[in-house]
Amino acid sequence: TITVGGVTVTATPIGSSSDHSYIFNGWINSCGSTVATNCTITANFAQTGRTYAVTIAKNNDYGTVSKNVINVPYGAPITINGKTANINNTSITATPYSNTAQYTYYFSDWTNNCGSTVVNDCTIIANFARYDNSYTITIASNNNSYGAVSLSRISATYGSSITTNNNTLTINGTKIT
Repeated sequence: TITVGGVTVTATPIGSSSDHSYIFNGWINSCGSTVATNCTITANFAQTGRTYAVTIAKNNDYGTVSKNVINVPYGAPITINGKTANINNTSITATPYSNTAQYTYYFSDWTNNCGSTVVNDCTIIANFARYDNSYTITIASNNNSYGAVSLSRISATYGSSITTNNNTLTINGTKIT
């Protein structure tokens, strides 16, 4: 507000839109502190572009993303190609964890809740998955002339139990005699 000769004047910017905000940026006073001649006092308004936060999330903890949040202007383009999401010329990469003896990790796809352009705060999700590694166990006889085994191969996941009891071998619940 500004007061001139006992009259108070208030400057109020217009409401914001989805792509711009309008702000009051102060008074430009060519009159000085007292009126001595015809003069102008100008309400200084400005238009600023709106910025929105694009959050890059993960559906689980099976990988990483190169950025977690990026602030971009209204209308910023979004493209997705494989493991890379490009938001307003900033590349975000989804990288699955390195495989272990127990698990194989992989990136499956993106869930894009923003669309092709940013018009509000939104989220893009990197979807990762994993599967348990399976291993082939070969069951052999030291001499086929003296005896045989009921299975020659079995597939078992990492961490499967192996037990023996007399002439029975059990691998994760499957008995081999």
